[in-house]
Amino acid sequence: MKKIYLLLLISSLFSCTSITKDGKECFNFQTFEVLQGLEGGALAYECPWYEDSCYTRPVVHLTSPKNVDYYDEQEITSTSTTCWIQDGVYRYKTKQEITKTVPNLILVEK
Repeated sequence: MKKIYLLLLISSLFSCTSITKDGKECFNFQTFEVLQGLEGGALAYECPWYEDSCYTRPVVHLTSPKNVDYYDEQEITSTSTTCWIQDGVYRYKTKQEITKTVPNLILVEK
């Protein structure tokens, strides 16, 4: 029984989500490491604070707010007044011409 309570406590601590003004799910204090800077955004790895290796995490597309240029290996973190919301998906082709689809995230004010 203690294990169940401990598991519930840990899961509530790791769930850093809230709701934006327009009702979308908001992911707070998320950090990403840019894999490749693109025009208007970047492909990036999720970097949870509890893991050392970002490159083992899922890839996402970050849409650049206000046309900010991202560069390879840059660390991007939301602030206490901003958060990331998912806005559809981003499609791209690999060098092997394989189409990949990843979540498209946008940084918004809370």
